[in-house]
Formats: sequence, C-alpha cells, structure tokens
Amino acid sequence: KYSTHWILEPRAGIVLSPVRRLDTKIPNEDTADFEYDVNKLFLPNRLPGLDVMDTGQRANYGLNLEGYNPEKLKLKAFVGQSYSFSKTNGFANRSGVQKGKSDYLGRFQLSPHPWLDVYSDFRWHHKTLGVKRNLTTLRVGPSILNASINYLQVDDFFENNAYTNRPQISGSINSQFADNWGVFAGGARQLKPL
Repeated sequence: KYSTHWILEPRAGIVLSPVRRLDTKIPNEDTADFEYDVNKLFLPNRLPGLDVMDTGQRANYGLNLEGYNPEKLKLKAFVGQSYSFSKTNGFANRSGVQKGKSDYLGRFQLSPHPWLDVYSDFRWHHKTLGVKRNLTTLRVGPSILNASINYLQVDDFFENNAYTNRPQISGSINSQFADNWGVFAGGARQLKPL
C-alpha cells in the first residue's frame, strides 16, 4: 500500500513603503485592468505599469498544502490574504484590495493520473465568502492528444460594470505531436446573454 507524503507550508511577508497620494495629472492607462490573484499576493508592487503605484504598509500571509504519493497522485492547494495598514491605496473599489483585509485568494490543483488534471484559481469576498472570480479547468489525455474545458466566472471586474457577472465556458483539443510542434482548436461561449 502506498502512503501519501504531505507538506504544509505557512507563508508570510511584510511590505513597507511610504504612502503616496495619487497624482490626478497622470492618467491611469496601464493599471485599469488589474486582476488580484495568487500570483500578485506576495509581490512588492502588485500593480502593473507605472501610472499608479502600490504604496503603504501591508502583511501578506497564506497556507500552502501539497500531497504526493508513488502512484503519481499530486495535490496542491493554497489560500492567502493580505492586510493593509494604509488608509488609501491606488486600487479600484471592486479589485478585492482595500483597507484592512483583502479578499481571499486561492488555487487548487489535483492530478490523480498523469493524463488527468483539475485546476481552480479563485477569489472570495473577505466578509461573505462569495465568489468574485473563479477559473476552473479540466484536462484529460496525454500530450499527444488531449482535451480541456474551462469555466470562468468574474463578478464586478471593472469599475464601469462593463464585465459584471458574465460566466463563460471554453474548450480546446490539443496535440503536441513533436518536441517543438503542436496544434490546437478551441472555442468559447458566454453562458449569459449580453
């Protein structure tokens, strides 16, 4: 009988920088589409571009869980959050970043077989735990020929409500038939009408 090895890893970090006021003379052209996710949680500057800066003091923390066994079962999970001590920031109201606790960020990956993967990347509201963003992917098959299906739900993505609660589903068929060559075909469909 195979045993599974578990790794539980707490992560934490502190970011300290002077608080800068927003310069209204500089138009915000390169940070308007900011998306708060796990990849940005521990970055010193979570905002892309130079028009708006991520300033102030905050603590970042999270918990990482990984499990492995000789049958090639692989499980990875992470949940994290940040706490801002600054009264102001350069983030939009619906970004998930505000004074005090940010929204919860998480990622989950399960690979029970080399030809099967389930992946989820999500953001939950810090008070209600309501889903603010969810991307879930299922992939089946070896690299020579595999298929994947994705479900994306984004709530309140932009300030002007241009992309409010529009779930969509997409899929693709992929083939990596040589080391440097591959083909794929795919499509996407919105699940709610405009």
